[in-house]
Amino acid sequence: MIDIKGLGKSYGALLAVDNLSFRVGEGEVLGFLGPNGAGKSTTMKMLTGFLAPSRGSVSICGFDIESQAMEAKKIIGYLPEGAPCYGDMTVKFFLGFIAGRVFTSAPKGIVIIVFALLAASGTRADNNSSENDAGAALEVGPAMVGQPTLVHWRFKNHIDSASSRVLLSLAIVHLEKAKTVFEVERIPVPGEFAMNFQFTDGAEYRLVAIGEEAGSTPIRSEKIISASALEPPTKAMIPAFAYFIGLIALGLIAGRWSKRRDTVKREE
Repeated sequence: MIDIKGLGKSYGALLAVDNLSFRVGEGEVLGFLGPNGAGKSTTMKMLTGFLAPSRGSVSICGFDIESQAMEAKKIIGYLPEGAPCYGDMTVKFFLGFIAGRVFTSAPKGIVIIVFALLAASGTRADNNSSENDAGAALEVGPAMVGQPTLVHWRFKNHIDSASSRVLLSLAIVHLEKAKTVFEVERIPVPGEFAMNFQFTDGAEYRLVAIGEEAGSTPIRSEKIISASALEPPTKAMIPAFAYFIGLIALGLIAGRWSKRRDTVKREE
């Protein structure tokens, strides 16, 4: 059912997947095991058509994932670990975006989406993956291209003293381009550091912070975030709300008409 031959993916000089080949037959279950950076997620993205391979081929039930993408995707069920494109949207922001897209193709789905919009608050859909040492915390605000994003690092067990300083190294890496877009090394901070950073394009970034205090082991914190280039689809939400209200009105009219018809029949 799944046939992968010589699959490879490169990001510039960085080789993420190298000459991978395997087959999965009907009824078989295959799991990927490996450390972070081994290429598991990249392989899944290529296998499902989310990412174009640099070389090799992927066949799903006889359909090539590149030349016959629509046929292949129709028979794939895929639950990703997260949705990187929308990870920094609020619930209302995300549902509004989807509502606008659904309205242009399948209006029936809007009833559920708009109902969720009415109940949704500004809670963030925070799907950012992170790996923090117990002694430090690295926090990143909503990442939107062209807007300042708060990057906040702090030592949890730091003694607040003017003479006690922490040496902080911080780097922001553009994962797709494998390029460091911001970096400072061993700057003295009073146990805490914050800055605003503007991301240049919608992509995934890795933030790595290393705090060093005299007489202690360096503490590393890491976080992967997705910068979104999308603006809230306010105009797209208007027809969705109108459609929802229209359905309610039609339902009320139909209910009253049906009740009136039953009353007339009983009188006859």
